[in-house]
Amino acid sequence: MRTRTLRKPFAIASWLLIAALAVAPSLFATPRRRQPKHPRTRAPKETPSPRARPAHAAPAPAERDPFAPLVSDAPADKPLVFRPRGKPGLVIAELTVEGTVLGPHGAVAVVSSPAGHVYFLHAGDRLFDGTVKSIGRRGVVFIERERDAFGRVFVWRVSKPVEASGGMKP
Repeated sequence: MRTRTLRKPFAIASWLLIAALAVAPSLFATPRRRQPKHPRTRAPKETPSPRARPAHAAPAPAERDPFAPLVSDAPADKPLVFRPRGKPGLVIAELTVEGTVLGPHGAVAVVSSPAGHVYFLHAGDRLFDGTVKSIGRRGVVFIERERDAFGRVFVWRVSKPVEASGGMKP
């Protein structure tokens, strides 16, 4: 009788061990996503949170660059605008009229930019903020257009005389 009583606890323990080993993988496994019933419906996509982004990603536009200077020389009332190169990027307020030439095929104005570049303008040429209306002996007449923050367009006439250089008068 003694052997029977020892066998019973071992049998129970062995069955419990087998049951625990059979259930253990399902306890520690990651939960699976449910498959949709219909193949036409899709499971919702997981979107990463805005804070979770890779370390090599560029900063979001709303974030400030910590190394950018806090005080800028640019005027705060006008946003920075990238201008095209050449005549289309010229701003009327920055131009200096160096001279004019009247010829049989029309007049030509010689203007310089603050960067020291020299351009030849004809009547009707489009600039960044206006057009060339007319060119005379004493200067150039521009039509300047400016848009305010509310979208209203203001148009006015700007006359720029020929700048005297080297002691000569126009």
